[in-house]
Amino acid sequence: MQLIKLMEVDDTVAYHRISEYELGRREPSLSMLLAYARVAGVHLEDIVNDLVELPGRLPGKVKHPGPN
Repeated sequence: MQLIKLMEVDDTVAYHRISEYELGRREPSLSMLLAYARVAGVHLEDIVNDLVELPGRLPGKVKHPGPN
């Protein structure tokens, strides 16, 4: 339950959901992965399985700065 509070998702996620992710019963959303990475102090790339096929484009409006 502490992890969910640290991730600041305790108002939207039931505490047992984290164990379902850990046991491989459910797949966490990207927002859950980002929240976990922030709390754990790791990069998202460190916790994402490279063997999973991701879509060619992820939804969002992130703009990366161009070369200087």
